[in-house]
Amino acid sequence: MGIEGKNTKWKILNSLYLLAAPIPVLNSFCLVYMYARVKNKKWFMMVWVTLVVSIALTVSSYYVGSITYDDLYDVPDEPMLTDYISQEEQEEYLKTHTRKEMKELDEYKKYSKALDDYLNDEDIQKKIIENAHHIGTIQGVNTALETSLTIYTIFVFFYISSQNYTFLDKLAQSETAPALKYGDGGKPADRIQDAATASSQTPSVQNSPELEQLLGGAPNQNNDNVQPDNPEENVSESVQSQSQTQETEPASKTDMLDINKANEEEFANLPGLTVVDAKRAIKARENSGSFNTKDEFYEAINIKPHILVKIDDLIVAGQDTGSTSNPPAAHKSRRQIDL
Repeated sequence: MGIEGKNTKWKILNSLYLLAAPIPVLNSFCLVYMYARVKNKKWFMMVWVTLVVSIALTVSSYYVGSITYDDLYDVPDEPMLTDYISQEEQEEYLKTHTRKEMKELDEYKKYSKALDDYLNDEDIQKKIIENAHHIGTIQGVNTALETSLTIYTIFVFFYISSQNYTFLDKLAQSETAPALKYGDGGKPADRIQDAATASSQTPSVQNSPELEQLLGGAPNQNNDNVQPDNPEENVSESVQSQSQTQETEPASKTDMLDINKANEEEFANLPGLTVVDAKRAIKARENSGSFNTKDEFYEAINIKPHILVKIDDLIVAGQDTGSTSNPPAAHKSRRQIDL
């Protein structure tokens, strides 16, 4: 069962990592979180790409932006009027005189001469122009780096957001299925084979009368004939008798559920199937028209091996009374206990 079986609260709680996706450098940790929860090599590679690019752009932008005017050419300061007449003296003088009259002062004339010398010095003007060019270049590079970082951060955010559905779907599958051995493409034949292997590894033990009564069956009548002088032989005969009785009494075809005619309630009443499985079976049957074999039914609802063993003798696909992948006969000779 994938993401369709999860509620909205579960989806929101497992999507909170997206809050860090718009933040440079931190968006790499979103991919780390996704890879840690659901192993995906593609996300692991994106972790390193995102981390390296984000750090490179961030550090470069900070370093270029820290270059100041003092790091370039040493240009003398432009002369100021306050170097010759203080601000207080200017204000006091302008109370009784005009600015034109102030320009006739000797101090003002010295300031004018120093300013003219500064502006007419070719070396100084050359340095000023070069500094202006360098400062413009630095500002342009810094702007380009900041813009690149912003665009890359937006790209990573949309990439992580686009992978969120895949992440939640794989996470839901890992939570609902304890072992993802078969994956999404597991075939019923593979499941039946594994069920047969597990069943063959289970030792066959003769049920005691008390256990038969607890399981709802009648005590084994063959136990009445057990002779105390050779108990091992009698136990073996009892097991063989019980096995033959069970194998000679299969469910008749009229008692089997036709999966091409069954409704949702009848599907849900099968051992181990849920309402969700029943809905999935109805939808698959509507899409394909009918199930040609039981294998198609098993694959459509992604049935698990231990449930397949329970219902294989209870269903039929139209005229097909068997499965193309021949379920193991071992499970017929012993009682199945659903723990």
